[in-house]
This record gives sequence, structure tokens and C-alpha cells, in this order.
Amino acid sequence: MYKSFLAIIPFTIIQYALRTNRKVVRLELEKEQVQTENYRVQLEALRSKVDPHFLFNSLNTLRGMVHSNHPQSEEFILNLADFYRQALKYNENTTLTLSEELKVLEAFLFLMKSRNESGVHMKLMIDDAFQNWFLPTLSLQLLAENCFKHNAMSSKVPLLINVYTSADGYINVENNINPKMENKEPSGYGLGNLKRRYDLLGIENGMCFTQNENVFCVKLKLIKI
Repeated sequence: MYKSFLAIIPFTIIQYALRTNRKVVRLELEKEQVQTENYRVQLEALRSKVDPHFLFNSLNTLRGMVHSNHPQSEEFILNLADFYRQALKYNENTTLTLSEELKVLEAFLFLMKSRNESGVHMKLMIDDAFQNWFLPTLSLQLLAENCFKHNAMSSKVPLLINVYTSADGYINVENNINPKMENKEPSGYGLGNLKRRYDLLGIENGMCFTQNENVFCVKLKLIKI
């Protein structure tokens, strides 16, 4: 009887250990699922941040162009519609290919250039090998918007925006520095937003920037999926 009891003890301990291990595994799985859902919700909240002032400013520009019979009024309307069509189309995506990002960027820059005429110059230098790599959704448009938000521009001192890929797998958005007189409060639509989105995607060193007296440059890591 005593021997039988001793034989049962290891079996009971093993059964208890197995049940405990299964419970731990289940709890870990539930924790990962909750964490994944939290990441998804946070990414969606960050992705949906679009500066509402852009639409109001664009409509005011359009009103002025129509009032003055500007020859590019119709093209401006088409590009504004195309920009918002693409923004709505891609709203559910966490990432976009570089080629898709560039289409949105070009539509956005046309609108901004229409508002500022000769005050904006842009240069694109993109290695075709990166066209199907990915970026957080609408990140290039966000960076371009920041260029306009923080810098003054005129025909004498235009805003120069260079967008180019580099061999280390980054895309760079670079602009000359000509600060506006007024100090703007952080809006939450900028670099902190992008950094957080890369963090939530589990990508290290996703965004970095450099600055000197004349040039500000943001580097975004291209994602190969």
C-alpha cells in the first residue's frame, strides 16, 4: 500500500506540472493576443491622424484660383480629388509600397505647389529596386506636410524638397531650413507619430533625422516583406 502511494506521488506531480504548464501557455497566448490587438488599435489611431487644416487650406486655395480664373483650377480640383481618393483607399492599410506612397506624395505636392507657385521646388531620385518595398501608410506625405508647416517660402527663397533612396535601404526626405516666424505647437501628426508606428511594427531604427544650419533630413527605413 505504501509503495503504491509512493508510485502515485510522481505521477500526480507530473500531471500537476503539465496542467500548470498548459495554463501558463494559455495565459501567455492570451497576453500576446491582447498585446497584438492593442498594437493594431494603436496603429489604426496613429494612421488615421490627418491634419484637418490641409483640407481647409486647399479649399481656400481652390476658391482663390476659381475666383481669379486660374488656368490650373481644373487640374487642382482633379489632384485634390485624387489625393483624397487615395487617402481613403489606403486608410485600412498599415503599410504601402513605395510606388503607392510616391503617387500620394506627387498628388499632395502638386496641390502645395499650386498654392505656393514658384515658392516650391521638388526633386525625386528613386532607385527602382525599392519600388515594391514598404513604408508606414502616407508617411511620405506626412513628412512633406511638415516641410511646409515649419518653413517659410517665396520665389526668392523657395522651399527645396529632395526625396531620394539610399543604398542602406532608407528613403530620405530633405529640405532647406527657413523657419517661419510663428512658433507652432506640436500637433501629433509628425515625427513622433512615425517613430511610434515603426515601434509598433517591431522595426528598430525605423526613423531617424539629421539637421545642420541649412538642411533638415528625415530617413525612413524601407520594409522588405
